[in-house]
Amino acid sequence: MNESQLNKRLREEVEQLAPNRLEELLAACDAPPAPRKDGRVISFGQQPKRSHWQRFVAIAAMLILIIGIGAFAGVKGMSRTILTFDVNPSVSVMVNGFNRVCQVQTNNADAAFLLADTDLKGKPLSEAVEELTEEFIEAGYITDAANGILVTVQDASAARAEQLQQMVLSSVESAADKTSLRLAVLYQKIDDDQATIGTLSAGKSALVQTIAKNSKDLDEAELKNLSIQDLLYVMDTLSVKPASAKLTGVVSRANYQNSDVIAALAAQACPADVSKDSVTTVLDCFDRGLAYVANVVTDTAEYAYTVSATSGQILEAVVTPTTSPEETQEPTPTATPTTPDPTDPVNPDPVPSGEPEQTPAVEPPPTPAEEIDNPLSPEDFYEKVKDFADALDRIF
Repeated sequence: MNESQLNKRLREEVEQLAPNRLEELLAACDAPPAPRKDGRVISFGQQPKRSHWQRFVAIAAMLILIIGIGAFAGVKGMSRTILTFDVNPSVSVMVNGFNRVCQVQTNNADAAFLLADTDLKGKPLSEAVEELTEEFIEAGYITDAANGILVTVQDASAARAEQLQQMVLSSVESAADKTSLRLAVLYQKIDDDQATIGTLSAGKSALVQTIAKNSKDLDEAELKNLSIQDLLYVMDTLSVKPASAKLTGVVSRANYQNSDVIAALAAQACPADVSKDSVTTVLDCFDRGLAYVANVVTDTAEYAYTVSATSGQILEAVVTPTTSPEETQEPTPTATPTTPDPTDPVNPDPVPSGEPEQTPAVEPPPTPAEEIDNPLSPEDFYEKVKDFADALDRIF
């Protein structure tokens, strides 16, 4: 903090704690006595004139008093702390050393709309937190099923953070008791230079980074789209919590399906005959929402079902064969080579591409005349003549 910022903060604290009324006091001392109701003026003699030395002493004493109070207020003002309340509406309040709200900042559109007619500036922190919690409840951001609040203290020592924690928890419980709600408050302390993710608050960014660091299936790009209730559910399910955080209350699971239900739904959807005990489930994100991935492995395939963690609806199903194509493909029978028949006509050469294919001409069978023209040996001719003579003899 530079000198100009320190002087500005000192002036603000002095104006709040010790207004400058020196001129009013001096004017009252120098003013003539007021007349009585009956019109008479009582005079005690001539007022002695105040010497310059006496006036200087009075002014110096008053300045010393103001400077002392201002210095004390300046030291206390240097311990200003930022508290951020995330319930999807995100509101940050700055409190001074006397635990009074000196600045309010809305971090998203929901918060700006919620606090459009609410002024928390100048109120004690306990009163401001209780009023803010009541606004969250009345607007429906906090219910029995969505009972999570993320409170983040920034730029504070460990002792200061502990002091504010007790005050915040007491005020939140006081507001919740009016509606019989049981809230889950995650109170965490972060450094002043905490890196933020996109438009997220520093507190939500810290929680997202902690979960992503301790989970192999979830990353920051997916977690940043989840609600505060979803993040608290993931944190509670995976037993992952920031080192400097403390959870008070129980995170509601009314809106979520447990892993046994998810496994039963996946086993029912699987075409193979499997039981829910053979299904493994892991938390994941799908389309800006929280989901489970249920895996079923059979002898022939692996089934991966993405199931909504809230509705139990199967959002996606992926089937991957577990047997390689070489193992499942039936062998093609090998043809036995045959010796070509020399009497069979030889197929003509294939016609070049682009020319019409011609059907080969079939040779006609030999006619009887052709068979007679075939020459006979003398022995065959003699046998035929003999057979012809025997046939004539039997006839006649």
